[in-house]
Amino acid sequence: MQILLQGKDSQLTNTVEDMLSSVKDWQITKTSSYNFSTEEKDSKRLKKAYYDVIVSNLADYSVPGKELIRAIISQFPSYPLAVLHVFGRELFIKPLLEAGALSYSQLGVSEHRLQKAVKITSKGSQHIDVKNTYKE
Repeated sequence: MQILLQGKDSQLTNTVEDMLSSVKDWQITKTSSYNFSTEEKDSKRLKKAYYDVIVSNLADYSVPGKELIRAIISQFPSYPLAVLHVFGRELFIKPLLEAGALSYSQLGVSEHRLQKAVKITSKGSQHIDVKNTYKE
């Protein structure tokens, strides 16, 4: 599976990358950009590549989630989008799905559950997982 992972070079995004990279035959392309028309020096290469799914860590950006999702979808309209964030309540998640994200996982989900969510999303099905595994 070809995955475009969007997120800054943060501990969370790096952890997500490690979790997804542990699956055999999953290739991860990581970028910190969400606006390829102005930010990414190799944007043409990224936009021409094929992806089964785009995974975006919304928590890495100061841009509102709905705006970020719209920017991603406008540049990659034919790829399913899985988003990650810290929200655990429907009140915050529903607008992200309405903006065009196909699935949502709360940061802190287990490796297995994140991999499951990405696999389901890559097949064009909606998936929501908000039970994180952080110990409180």
